[in-house]
Amino acid sequence: MAKGKSKNKFGLGLPDKDWSIINRIIESQEFQNLEELQAFLNKNIVGKTPEQLAAEFPMEKADAQKAQDLVYEAMEVRSAAKARKLVEQALKLDPDCVEAYEFKGDNSLTPEEALKWYQEGMDATRRRMGEAAFEAAKGHFWGVHETRPFMRCKQQSAFAHYALGQVEAAIHHLEEMLRLNPNDNQGIRYTLFDWLLIARRYKDAARLHRRFAGDMFAGWQYGYAILLFKTKGDTVKARNALEEAIDANPHVIEILTGALEIPDELPDYYSPGDENEAISYIASAHPLYTQDIKISQWIIKTLERLE
Repeated sequence: MAKGKSKNKFGLGLPDKDWSIINRIIESQEFQNLEELQAFLNKNIVGKTPEQLAAEFPMEKADAQKAQDLVYEAMEVRSAAKARKLVEQALKLDPDCVEAYEFKGDNSLTPEEALKWYQEGMDATRRRMGEAAFEAAKGHFWGVHETRPFMRCKQQSAFAHYALGQVEAAIHHLEEMLRLNPNDNQGIRYTLFDWLLIARRYKDAARLHRRFAGDMFAGWQYGYAILLFKTKGDTVKARNALEEAIDANPHVIEILTGALEIPDELPDYYSPGDENEAISYIASAHPLYTQDIKISQWIIKTLERLE
């Protein structure tokens, strides 16, 4: 990871480390209403780096905050041994440091080990927040900053279960995440849609697709075409849906036909219609195409009709 001072200026899409600084500052103030809060943010927060804010608003940190900072430091160091030592120090300061358990899960050698640490992180979140606050946050989970490490642990638990071949357990985690956070800020609906199709839970896949109708991600469009084919057969509607998906991102077909290879390292970002979007989609949904020969045969047949 790159080292050096943060250049981020506070605005939208902040890392958790930066949000924690803002939260500490806000908690040290008293506001009568949202207008006062917004005015304070505009005057004192927006446009400033974490280093500037730390200098302008020095404050004594509680053990929980110190523990978080140790984990953030661990994320930046190059030495794995030093990182592990920092995380253990964090847990000594705060046994409920969710970020420390998340770090352990992310750096586990096996899915089984990772699941253990992610569960510890989720349990720690409930203890830290208290059951009443945890229950009150349901329905708008991502909007409550304290829940974000929980949601990341839950998402990674789903991937760990999937890596172990435990598809239903993986699906359960993602379905629960959507119940906690219906707006789906993390975009887990795309993976869930793929996995529901792989598990042949077509009714659940159809409900999910209706819920987020109009989504233009390539996987959403290809998956919808496959859903129609598997539930209705080789219909005009299914072929039209596949044509629309191909028009939206032809690189998916290039991957399926071997003209484009999936790299060892998946892309961090993608744009609609580009190769990275196709790679990200197939990396998640490839069992859908490799385990059901009828889908591949139908796609090939439809492509021949389009020529």
